[in-house]
Amino acid sequence: MKYGVKRGEVSEYCDLLVSRLDNRIPREIKADILYHAAILYVWGGYVDKAVDLIEKWIDKLKGKKKDALQERFRYLLGTLKTLRKDPEGEEIRVRVKEELLQMGRGDLVFDICKSVGDVISREDPETALMLYMEAYELSSGLKLDPELMLELTQKMAFTARNVGEEERAIFYALKSLEYAKKTGSGNDIFAAYITTAELYRNSGDIGRAIEYLAVALDFARKQGLREELGKAAVALAELYEMAGDEGRALKLLRENRAFIEEIEDEEIREKARKMLKEKE
Repeated sequence: MKYGVKRGEVSEYCDLLVSRLDNRIPREIKADILYHAAILYVWGGYVDKAVDLIEKWIDKLKGKKKDALQERFRYLLGTLKTLRKDPEGEEIRVRVKEELLQMGRGDLVFDICKSVGDVISREDPETALMLYMEAYELSSGLKLDPELMLELTQKMAFTARNVGEEERAIFYALKSLEYAKKTGSGNDIFAAYITTAELYRNSGDIGRAIEYLAVALDFARKQGLREELGKAAVALAELYEMAGDEGRALKLLRENRAFIEEIEDEEIREKARKMLKEKE
């Protein structure tokens, strides 16, 4: 669900929303409504409707002179046409991006790339990753909140993994760890360590995976994150088993049995119990 709307209701909802726009609504507010309606259409799988919407309104949103508001819509239009594989889509994006950057509005390009990437990441992860990477490249010149960059790099890591780009996935997971530390959130930092370890494990680098999980375990212990400590212990014990060190795996499970029993996920608890039973 996005904006409180179910996927199956997106078309009807957006059609109704747009039909109520009139000249009494200020240009800036109208532009925001249209922007979010277009993003919703894409999320619902109606890319053609999103393109038609922007093409219909883009000239109506003209100001007395060229400004960032209209250029924002031109860049969005180019991005939507790129989703449709229209030949002109990328040409529009490149040209308008340069104009927005000259206006000092790289933030608008960032927002469009991330927003569209977010709503297509499941159906079209390759294009989503391309858009995320463009947003990431722009971020160095923008003063963005660490939490926003944490969210972006996490999504980049998972999307890269989903398209089989393991090295890139690990790179962005490590970046997400940097941003997690900047947020100061214990849960975010722990999650970033776990994600990085999982990606190293998936790539076959068990040694690195053990390294990051061991740090996650120690971090959870110091932060008093009891359930997270239990989860890290189970995951690390599995890696020790994979590395052929069953004695260390058993010792770890025994030492953290109390924390493991606090894990809400029954499947993880049962996995740990089974591992202990097989070894004792």
